[in-house]
Amino acid sequence: MVQNAVQNGAEHRMKSINIHGNGINKTFSNHETNSSKGQNSH
Repeated sequence: MVQNAVQNGAEHRMKSINIHGNGINKTFSNHETNSSKGQNSH
């Protein structure tokens, strides 16, 4: 039972890291599209 609790905790940690990573990727892609739009408007 203790082993299961440890595994569940590790899985939960990985999921939260993945969610955080996805959020970072979205902000990076947003900055890229914004900068390319800015270059086109000049």
